[in-house]
Amino acid sequence: MSLEEVRSCIDRIDSQVKDLLMERLDCSVQVVRAKQQQGSTQIFRPDREVQVLQRLGQGVPQDRLAPYLGVVRKVMETSRVYQYGILLEDDPDLFSQVAGSQLCSGPTSRVTVRATLPDRCGALPDVLSVVGDYGVDLERMVQEGTSLQMVLRADASQPSVRALLFQLAKECSDFAVVDCA
Repeated sequence: MSLEEVRSCIDRIDSQVKDLLMERLDCSVQVVRAKQQQGSTQIFRPDREVQVLQRLGQGVPQDRLAPYLGVVRKVMETSRVYQYGILLEDDPDLFSQVAGSQLCSGPTSRVTVRATLPDRCGALPDVLSVVGDYGVDLERMVQEGTSLQMVLRADASQPSVRALLFQLAKECSDFAVVDCA
């Protein structure tokens, strides 16, 4: 195949992937609605994600397993970001559950947060990836063991930043907003 033919094939596949990802996000809406009916705001289920990764990794050639599972992880992470946004859009008062949220009552340019990373492999890159998913710039980070402090260049009055802080609060322990400026 020529380069143009291969690119044409990739474009066709990408279109199919887009349709499937939109369908998956539609399912994410149904998942969050079911959880809301149960009175739950727990979106992240690490045990379920491990099961999904194990199941979907079966039969994948070893030389493709790591990149394939990386894509699957990103899809699940994106789904969580979407679901947290829906939760807060439906009930903005959920943001008050974030420790230190009262510090962020108006527009800000920086938000400093403190958290303890989950005790699992890949927790730090997962947290950093989520920050990037929301389009927030990490200005500074200090890590001591599982303790993490981040200065985010962000306006905490924006719904997407509130969703990020809510997600971090739900997925990390001892999470708190320590300063908004």
